[in-house]
Amino acid sequence: MITSDLIHYEMLPRGLAVGALAASIIGWRQGGASRDAQIAGALFLACPSPFSAYSFDLGEAAVMAIFVPLWVIAVPTPWPALGLFMLHQLARNTIGHSGYELMPATAAGRPMFDWITSTTHHDLHHERGMNYGLYFTWWDRWMGTEHPEYHARFAAAVRKRRVGALVAAE
Repeated sequence: MITSDLIHYEMLPRGLAVGALAASIIGWRQGGASRDAQIAGALFLACPSPFSAYSFDLGEAAVMAIFVPLWVIAVPTPWPALGLFMLHQLARNTIGHSGYELMPATAAGRPMFDWITSTTHHDLHHERGMNYGLYFTWWDRWMGTEHPEYHARFAAAVRKRRVGALVAAE
């Protein structure tokens, strides 16, 4: 029988925050490793899709699979926090490979939440081998790996989305 003493709901926000920080650090470093090793094939790099969101090679899948049990052993994390993080990870990965820019934009065409990676940010990762931040763009800014055309490409994607919406409304 599970009691509230075992679940530790008061640790949920802290567990989510620490988990997101650790995953972002590991994600940025893993991106650098795949850049160095050039694991993915040219077709995958040119044509990401939601179906390729979890298309890992064997080594990458092993690293991703071992992370969760090691994390739970190293950091006491409530199971609801772990479940929420896994759900968040699945949604972000699928959206990042969708090919559609869903990030809200300011009137100037910049990402409204510029510290969070967008679909355009991730597409440039596949296209040019830059932008290794998994959840947050600040890692790429700090490490000098953000694509120099990111904001211009984001503005173009948002402009295209707005034009499409105007044409559909007419």
